[in-house]
Amino acid sequence: MASTMTALLFINDKAILGHVGDSRLYLARNNQVYVVTEDHTLGREVRERQVMSEEDIKKNKLDHILNRSIGYFKSVEVDTLVFDILPGDELILCSDGLHNYLRRPVQLLPMLEHDEVNSSLKEMVEFALKGGGSDNISVIIIQTKLEDSIYMGFDSGRNELLNDFSILDKIYLFKGLNFIRINRLLNVCETIEFAPGDTIKQLNERLTGVYILYSGEIETIDKDGESQIHAKGKIFGQASLMKEYTLPFKVKANTSCILLHVSSHNYQGLCRKHPRFGVKLLENFIEGIDLENH
Repeated sequence: MASTMTALLFINDKAILGHVGDSRLYLARNNQVYVVTEDHTLGREVRERQVMSEEDIKKNKLDHILNRSIGYFKSVEVDTLVFDILPGDELILCSDGLHNYLRRPVQLLPMLEHDEVNSSLKEMVEFALKGGGSDNISVIIIQTKLEDSIYMGFDSGRNELLNDFSILDKIYLFKGLNFIRINRLLNVCETIEFAPGDTIKQLNERLTGVYILYSGEIETIDKDGESQIHAKGKIFGQASLMKEYTLPFKVKANTSCILLHVSSHNYQGLCRKHPRFGVKLLENFIEGIDLENH
């Protein structure tokens, strides 16, 4: 038979995911619910390629046809992801017997409000049964209660990012990315903090990656001495993701600020390792360059 698997390993403040099939992992954090996994179904494949309407996908029941599973072939490609865990996170692992009846992930939030985990589990199973109960309903809830000492080396900028991914959606390189893709990008991001008055980059300095102003205010000064002030979301150096690039202005911090840095080496590595993700990043990159030029 063909089976599915969604497994988690916890090491301090990290979770390591292994996933095959159409079971799912959800993460409830800060009154948001994220789908951590991607379904390995023909329906999702067809949606990504945009070769069939949603009506035809449902009519032909393509969401029920696995294109990756355990047991059907001698080996299988497993999706893996390392992501940060914050105190208070709740993780829900479930079979399609539950998630088939969820219109939106946020529907899980009121079911998690019980004082006892068993009550939440019972409500989720009852929710699926009321929806039709057409398949097996398996659910595991994991509540994280981590010691604050684990986070002593955790910089404040990354902590804020992890608590609200919607901020990243305003930055074009991250726009429209799901949880798994945001985390793959964040895993190769470096967060750099600067004090007021610090020089971030010099005029004509060779760059090796894109810099994104996540918080604070910076000033850019060109060779003629003309300056501009920039707030959160300012991006510079994106051309270096594709070719050698020297910065046509000096960058300095006007206030305390945090920048995200994605090196060209890491960016190109992501694109090679995850081609579809690479295509999405390239689309975002081209769209962002186009917007800046207009």
